[in-house]
Amino acid sequence: MYGINNLIKIINKDFRGNMNNNYGLKIYYISTMIMAILIVIAIITNYYLNKSLIFSKALNLPTKYNQHFDIYNNLEINTIKSFIYFISNNKEIGNLYVNRDKNALYASTKPILDSLSKDNSITHFYFIDKDSKVFLRVHNFNEDNDYINRYTFNKAKNDNTIFAGNEFGKMNTFTLRVVQPWIVNNTLIGYLELGKEIDKLSDEMTKELGVDVYYFISKKLYHNLNIDNKEHLINNEKYILAYHTNNSNYSLDNYHEITNLENKWIYSNNKIFVKTSENLYDVSNQNIGYKIFLIDVTDEYLGLEKKFIFYTLITVFCAFFMIILGYILSSKKQKELNLLLKKLESKKIKFMNLYLQQKNLLSLFDIGESILFSHS
Repeated sequence: MYGINNLIKIINKDFRGNMNNNYGLKIYYISTMIMAILIVIAIITNYYLNKSLIFSKALNLPTKYNQHFDIYNNLEINTIKSFIYFISNNKEIGNLYVNRDKNALYASTKPILDSLSKDNSITHFYFIDKDSKVFLRVHNFNEDNDYINRYTFNKAKNDNTIFAGNEFGKMNTFTLRVVQPWIVNNTLIGYLELGKEIDKLSDEMTKELGVDVYYFISKKLYHNLNIDNKEHLINNEKYILAYHTNNSNYSLDNYHEITNLENKWIYSNNKIFVKTSENLYDVSNQNIGYKIFLIDVTDEYLGLEKKFIFYTLITVFCAFFMIILGYILSSKKQKELNLLLKKLESKKIKFMNLYLQQKNLLSLFDIGESILFSHS
């Protein structure tokens, strides 16, 4: 009798539990939310990975810039060599120089410089004596009689051969210089030098690559600083911005952001940049400052953000749709389960009634038996 009572209690408890709890729906909700969270984590991870790729790709642009610059630099050197060859073989120019007629030499060569400047962006033109004294700067008539002590000139003089390279000079310009010993009838009469400032070499390349470059030269190398030569502190030393491009319209008031040498993101004027830097060396391999690169990645970054927003919205929509669909399907299943449970409940009641009837019947037999034995 005790065993049957326990069985009925367990069945009763189980039926009540299943009637009051929608376990399937809860499990579905939990699994759907976990899946949505995992998808969101995957999207966020993908976002930061792609952001990192944009950053890494931008950091590779200075290498491409330097490669293009070296190729273009070498082409320019060969072109300038041909100009110097033409000048050195001009007898009229040679005679004017040998006769030390500065005014006539200037009058003869100034049109040549104007033509070279217009067609080939040549900015410097020197006549230098054998003792390294400047006889004539065609590009600056009033500056002469100073002595040249630049690496490019000394190399050409000491090796008695044409030499070229990028070097910072007395006029505070970083310039590609080509120096050639001027030999007439097997006799050295002086030196010819043509130069092209860095901006003439770099402007077109930066436009093609979508990068801005800033050349900061150590203040120690400057001669006769003027009001336009603003000082910038980099690594606790003073540098002057000698040249820069501005393809991206970056605000010139934000130099404190780019003079920090860390590779980093910069957000300015609704644009997004990656900034990187490297040491600046001249032809003698002397570290004279820094090249700081500002790469405009606005389009790539905004494209990435649009994809991130799109995929996030799709994920939210899908998760919401799955929750609604799950609710509908689970509710339907739950109704079927509830109907089944009601049937089982009905059978349970019948079973309980039958059990009570049997129990009452057994009680009658027990009473009858007790009466019989008492009369005997």
